[in-house]
Amino acid sequence: MQRRKMAGLILLGATSVFLAGCGGGSDGGADTLWPAYQATTQGMSFAEVRGLVGFDVNERTEDLGEEVLYTWQVGKGTENPEFLTVQFKSGRAAGKVYGSTNRHESEFW
Repeated sequence: MQRRKMAGLILLGATSVFLAGCGGGSDGGADTLWPAYQATTQGMSFAEVRGLVGFDVNERTEDLGEEVLYTWQVGKGTENPEFLTVQFKSGRAAGKVYGSTNRHESEFW
């Protein structure tokens, strides 16, 4: 449980850095990541989440050993950038974080 909390803190910290550093560049072409956040559920594979998002990871991948964090973003350099970070443990979704200028949501299983 302690490791899970630490991974969650790392995930939230990484997303804070992302929002603080938004600007310039292009996005992956999707209109919004919110529907993908809502549809992502515990135990999904990377391929399933990628299918929901509609494009490959375009921001960052962070390998923490047994856990890997994948981040997608859209709207970089606009007034409303968005990101979706999904935490995978043993190849399955174990948490998710969504952020935009108007909304921040997270869920960990």
